[in-house]
Amino acid sequence: MVSALFGERADFRAMEALSQRPVEHDCAAGQGDAWVDYVSDTGDGFAATYAVASLLGRPAVEVAVEGATRALPRGRVLIMGGDEVYPTPSPEAYAQRLVGPYASALPFEEGAADAERPALFAVPGNHDWYDGLGAFMGLFAAGKTVGNWRTPQERSYFVLRLPHRVWLFGVDLQLSHDVDRGQLEAMLDIVRARAIGHGDRVILCTPEPDWAYRASELEAHVPAQLDALREALHARGAAVVLQLAGDLHHYRRQSDAGNRRHLVTAGGGGAFVHPTHTSPPGPYDTLGGTYTDQKSFPSAKQSKRLSWGNWRFVAHNGWFGATTAAVYVILGLVMPPAEMPPGPWYAFVPLLALDGLARVRENVASMTWMIVVIAGFFAFTDTRVRWYRYVAGLTHGLAHLGAALVGGVLAHAVSDAAYVSVTGLFGDKSWIHDRVAKIASLVAYVLSLGAWGYVIGAALFGAYLLGSVRLFGRHGNEAFSALRCEGYKHFLRMRIAPDAIEVFVVGLDAVPRAKSYAWRDGRWRLSDAKALAPHLVDRFEARA
Repeated sequence: MVSALFGERADFRAMEALSQRPVEHDCAAGQGDAWVDYVSDTGDGFAATYAVASLLGRPAVEVAVEGATRALPRGRVLIMGGDEVYPTPSPEAYAQRLVGPYASALPFEEGAADAERPALFAVPGNHDWYDGLGAFMGLFAAGKTVGNWRTPQERSYFVLRLPHRVWLFGVDLQLSHDVDRGQLEAMLDIVRARAIGHGDRVILCTPEPDWAYRASELEAHVPAQLDALREALHARGAAVVLQLAGDLHHYRRQSDAGNRRHLVTAGGGGAFVHPTHTSPPGPYDTLGGTYTDQKSFPSAKQSKRLSWGNWRFVAHNGWFGATTAAVYVILGLVMPPAEMPPGPWYAFVPLLALDGLARVRENVASMTWMIVVIAGFFAFTDTRVRWYRYVAGLTHGLAHLGAALVGGVLAHAVSDAAYVSVTGLFGDKSWIHDRVAKIASLVAYVLSLGAWGYVIGAALFGAYLLGSVRLFGRHGNEAFSALRCEGYKHFLRMRIAPDAIEVFVVGLDAVPRAKSYAWRDGRWRLSDAKALAPHLVDRFEARA
């Protein structure tokens, strides 16, 4: 909330527009082929972040390409495509979650000239913006190094001149999901000054895949200024052959009919994996063409298989059960006590529900709390389709109310048993037995209902996420973050050649666990280098 208010009233990019710091950087030294790396959504878990960083830091990564082993040399430029730290930015968070793993992967070389060090440019994502971009600028735009990577950029956005008339635009969308006017004018000035037009190829890097968000309900805002940049390049004859974005933590490529221009989502730098089976399947009609799905990692089949892990929601997210336990205990203390209904077993649930509603009707506080709980789950429902919000939100909320009601009946039975046990210890004539018995009864009630809420409440929540993500493609963010999956990481390695931009997507199905790392000689090292098994996820060419 603070970030949104700050972003609307104090946009750091407005101050950048007033500065004389350069936007353009020349990375076209030499006339041969150049290699550029791209990674996004880094700085979350150490094991996953370091696994990807260690591959980026190697002099070359060997993968099988068309049946033969090929060594892909390290890029002389590394692009970080957004969300370089989670969950919120600070100098300490960047140091621990990003700089530490990357400095261990490619340590600083004393005495090396800047020209010998690879360059690092970073696009800020929404997580980098949560402090107004202060910590981000202090790391990436202050002439510092990240390991042996130097950081020459001086603004939160940049334009790179690469060999063979290739240009890379790194765009800052802030929290408003669009380019500001100052940034747009600065980039258009470079386009005009360098006569970027026919024969030039453009790689456009944005922190989020606006093409995917436009085709879904995730983002209603249309980035008009970003469209203006694309249209200006198109009007001059420059070809935007490749668009790269993160924000969604999976790999997904859509290509045009000629398989020459591509839209790529590649957020596999270290954050939890996002599902691919819930994303809009396309085709996407954008940039003057129609783009269809070509490749995803994990595949839709693998993504659906991973979603079953929400059956083990309680095991994956131990602390979350404390939340549902607290809600259930409050419900049990505020709502009138329900009684075990008479009748056959199959009438237990409807009779208990009717009895509970009858009692709640007579208690304003109970009715208010019940409405608050249902409204909370209603608001949580991930959709903008009205009927789904009503059906799923009410069903989810009522399921928890019903579970709390059943738990209250069981907890009262435990409470009564505790009262009888304590009175038996002190004897009927003891003046203290009633007071101690009532305290013991209350403690037994709270503990038993809390334990019920911890297990059943969290299990219901996991079941809701599982049904939502598998049947309706909803709650992909919550359902997959709950899995705590560190696998399916990836980065892009691009060869800038005269005729095409050849892109290799290097992936890891799994990353070594934390126990595989050891601190030696002043940095983290992987005890078994063979534990990393990179392979080629995808290979394609972008052409004008």
